[in-house]
Amino acid sequence: MTTLVAGLPPLPPERPFVVPEVDTFTLANGLEVQTVTVPGLPLVTLRLVIRGGRADDGRVAGFTELLADALEEGTTSRSAVQLFDLLQDAGGDLNADAATDATIVAAHGLASSLPLLAELLADVVRNADFPRDGVRRVKALSLEDLETDESEPGFLASRAFAKAVYGRHPYATVAPTDRKSTRLNSSHA
Repeated sequence: MTTLVAGLPPLPPERPFVVPEVDTFTLANGLEVQTVTVPGLPLVTLRLVIRGGRADDGRVAGFTELLADALEEGTTSRSAVQLFDLLQDAGGDLNADAATDATIVAAHGLASSLPLLAELLADVVRNADFPRDGVRRVKALSLEDLETDESEPGFLASRAFAKAVYGRHPYATVAPTDRKSTRLNSSHA
């Protein structure tokens, strides 16, 4: 053990990183499932990865991100508040996000709540309701986030870098531009 800074305790010896084993199987409906077990951790994370992300937005940049955000606004059988309450009871949360090539819906919580978390994730994905008020709220928040992002030098650098590297390819779009976001805002809720 060595001390890097006087007065601080020494660093512990390095421990080797053990890559967890991934078990993979396919359900009858064709869904590929991968499980990873980490002993001693009373938590569970479920992720449904759906092919198709921001790069597939076409002429409406930001659509997939809005869709992902709106998934959290409730289902045909549960309001967003009811979902939140059930997730809180499970010691967890649920979120949806649009990546470049995938849309990911994830639920996290206590391992003892796995059946409830799986049920809620399935409900959100299969029975999304997209309530008008919720969609309006998501659009307004997205526009606020975009305005904030566009005031950040790091975001502007990322946008410029993506344009320089990818040119006219869909990967060049990291977020809607102000012109495109206006189109999203004016489209029907």
